[in-house]
Amino acid sequence: GPNMVGPPASQGGAGGAPPGLETYVVTSKAPDTGEVVVRTLIGEFTECGANHGRKVFKKLPDKGAEAVDVFLYYWDARDGPTFEGWWFGNKLGGTQVWSHNASAAMTPPQSGWKIPWDGAPRPTLVVENKALMQRAGGPEKL
Repeated sequence: GPNMVGPPASQGGAGGAPPGLETYVVTSKAPDTGEVVVRTLIGEFTECGANHGRKVFKKLPDKGAEAVDVFLYYWDARDGPTFEGWWFGNKLGGTQVWSHNASAAMTPPQSGWKIPWDGAPRPTLVVENKALMQRAGGPEKL
């Protein structure tokens, strides 16, 4: 009947993530935002499901940018230790991946992200829980 509840995604519109869903914010502390990969990863990622016992996050589309699907997800050791950890990729378990973190933490690790995925860790790329950032109040404004 008319009391059907629509999918939660339809509520809130442009107001970001619906309440109750975790959001992670990816930032870079270096002036490397000109790099396509870094630019692809920077932004807000909202919880959109689960995979291999961890939450999956999908990047909110950038305004005015061509929409690239960017997922932040965990992959376990079923395909070997090389593939275990957290990934930024265009789909779960897809072949197009931008970054890898060998951490097996329950939540996306803050640092240690390798760009490219088989390269050296990029210490300037930071992944943070948005709610924790807001609770912490962020950097002191002097």
